[in-house]
Amino acid sequence: MKVGFLGVAAIASVLLTWNSNPHDVCAAPTEVKMDRALKGKLDTFFSNFSEVYVEPFAKGKTSNKALISFGIRHNEINKPERVQTVHGSSALDQRIAAKLIEPSVEWYFGRKITKHESVPGYAYKNGYYYWPGADGEGPTFSQITKLMDLGNNLFRANVNIYSAANGWEGNTHGTVSEWKRADDGSGVPELTGKMTATIKKVGSGSKQHYILVEYLEAK
Repeated sequence: MKVGFLGVAAIASVLLTWNSNPHDVCAAPTEVKMDRALKGKLDTFFSNFSEVYVEPFAKGKTSNKALISFGIRHNEINKPERVQTVHGSSALDQRIAAKLIEPSVEWYFGRKITKHESVPGYAYKNGYYYWPGADGEGPTFSQITKLMDLGNNLFRANVNIYSAANGWEGNTHGTVSEWKRADDGSGVPELTGKMTATIKKVGSGSKQHYILVEYLEAK
């Protein structure tokens, strides 16, 4: 039996409707209109990666060592009470328990550390990571400039990275013009990078948050 073009199209439509899982179909990306609260939340979220100099990575390509480095540095900056000073002759006079960095990695990446091991700048021994103390440096932080809803709780973000001089204490959520007006001689943060990131909203209620899925240099 011959089937005309319209008949073929109708059959294909029925088969597609019958076999497709609606959860697998993503609508065209739509821009999210961010209010101040959401923008501020995402600025802070992305700053957690820029302040510890997370390297770009494609989806599923984050190495175990990169996750360890993030966990240590994140806690060093944001949870300094977890870092212990070791008194002795060794130059490696700072340490943190390995188990304390695991929740940070899972919260921000949705992944687990597969094994604890030494990474550049941090030596692993008997359940602790050790490193030499260092002088402070100027803040590095991020600001989101655009957010696209990709569907299925996935979002694509355009992010600017800024670096400021040591001692700068301005508003990391401010604008360049605001920084210039408030400059006390410590200078104005410089735009040092642009990233395109994919993030995913996970959890529910008070546990709902974003994880970083992909982090690429913007083209």
